[in-house]
Amino acid sequence: MVCYARQSNLLKPSGGISGVSLSCIATPAGFLFGDNTMKPCNTCLADKPETEFYIYAHRGTRRARCKLCDNAARDLRRKANLKADSAKVLAAYGVRTGVIKKEHICSNCNQEKPLHKHHEDYGKPYDVIWLCVPCHNQLHAAKRRMKHEQLS
Repeated sequence: MVCYARQSNLLKPSGGISGVSLSCIATPAGFLFGDNTMKPCNTCLADKPETEFYIYAHRGTRRARCKLCDNAARDLRRKANLKADSAKVLAAYGVRTGVIKKEHICSNCNQEKPLHKHHEDYGKPYDVIWLCVPCHNQLHAAKRRMKHEQLS
């Protein structure tokens, strides 16, 4: 790959900055100098410099898909779940303002545990069912199974 920074005299004729010779990679975002290892994106399959991948803060490693693909996936998820997300925000507001009474006993197993709000219909954000975490997980697993069986 040709280093356009060298051609436009951004670097010293010696090939580096302050006499140090560095490698140069031209990307759409600009020029990258130094030891830049390339990594394939799992989504677009393009080889890109590691700086084009977000870092997992808790692990210190790079993600599998590049920033562009990651941002596109995030935007797609937000658009797909807009109704559900807005219902969750409105339900939380309803609890804070007293429109929704917070329960302390699970509607399914009748045990006193920390509870989640569950919406049967996202069009009715204040109509919630209070479920403990295991019951909420079981309910969504059953819905996923039913959806999978309908597709088969």
